[in-house]
Amino acid sequence: MKKILLINDSDTYIWCLQKYLQRRGYPVETASTLKEARAAIQEEVPLVICCDLDLPDGSGMDFLDEARAADMEVLSGGSRSGRK
Repeated sequence: MKKILLINDSDTYIWCLQKYLQRRGYPVETASTLKEARAAIQEEVPLVICCDLDLPDGSGMDFLDEARAADMEVLSGGSRSGRK
């Protein structure tokens, strides 16, 4: 079964979502930067990508545009509550 790729720089968010999905039988790979995410998709194209929009090394939106151009399934989300 193909993996779900979670991309987020919040360790807590990644941990919670990874555990939730794994308990339901989904294999999960994680990345906290776009560099890590790009390396992960070079190894194996994921079933779906769930990506934060505000990452330390670039825009998650730009990454999602790249993934969509390569016909990958993507989900996006994020919040900016008090974050600068």
